[in-house]
Amino acid sequence: MTVETLTLAVRYSLVLTWDDQDRIYVASCPELPGCNTHAATRAEALANGEQAIAEWLDIAAEQGWIVPAPRVYGDVAVAV
Repeated sequence: MTVETLTLAVRYSLVLTWDDQDRIYVASCPELPGCNTHAATRAEALANGEQAIAEWLDIAAEQGWIVPAPRVYGDVAVAV
């Protein structure tokens, strides 16, 4: 995984949801099919999600897949 891939990974959407049944946070990237992960805490789910996106992008490059562009949500800025 390269710095370039990690830099690109944080431009993708990451949705965190709580799974009450399994008592975990689930991180999903809507733009990248099948790109999901989970963790016990929100912070871990966020970190795992960014890692999963970067890995998805690396695999896509290796396999020659068409990579969807990150979604743009207007002029909205979110501080983390």
